[in-house]
Amino acid sequence: MKFALRSPRCPSPDRRRHRRHRSRARRRGRDLDQKTGGTLSRAMKASRFTGKKEETLAILAPAGVEFDRILLRHRQG
Repeated sequence: MKFALRSPRCPSPDRRRHRRHRSRARRRGRDLDQKTGGTLSRAMKASRFTGKKEETLAILAPAGVEFDRILLRHRQG
């Protein structure tokens, strides 16, 4: 067995930026889901959308939002 010791290090600036973007995107998604009365989460459950790579889900936007369609997809970052 081989063991290696590493000193703890801070995440790179790119990783921190990615985490901030991801948390902002989740916050926007939650806000939009609340605005639509839970329609997004119900559509995701009904279609078994998990957000994996190359997976998309197109939803006709319900009343209460200014969009015609909502497209959920995995964003490579």
